[in-house]
Amino acid sequence: MLADLPCLGFTGFSFHPNWQFTSCRGEQVVVLTSGPLVTDDAEVLVQATLQGVGIMLSADWLVGRELQDGSLVPVLQDWSVGEEGAVYVVVPSVSLLAAKTRAFVDWIAGRYAPIPPWSRRSGLEQPDASRFVIASSGKEQPSGA
Repeated sequence: MLADLPCLGFTGFSFHPNWQFTSCRGEQVVVLTSGPLVTDDAEVLVQATLQGVGIMLSADWLVGRELQDGSLVPVLQDWSVGEEGAVYVVVPSVSLLAAKTRAFVDWIAGRYAPIPPWSRRSGLEQPDASRFVIASSGKEQPSGA
């Protein structure tokens, strides 16, 4: 059970300390998490997860390299979570967009959609899935949400 595991908390998420999941059947579950570390520094959470301190909820772009090399493993892959943490391109006005900015926006959109490069490399090629993963060093494995 996820609530029984050491979950590392990121205070930058608006939903902290609750992790909300949706199953492939549309069932929604909210888990109140707690654990040995809560921080506003996502890189600290990655390092703590790598050291086996607990499991973390992370945007896939943050842990893509670790997922690819196997130092972190995705867990609870049958469940998805919200979209907070996505990557956006923000411009002041589309109507006044410089040609070089438009070219960049088109290039980045083509490069990251529908499957961003870190997901291709890590084997998480699910274009319709949430861009979040629950990551673990493999030392503790939750059996379900």
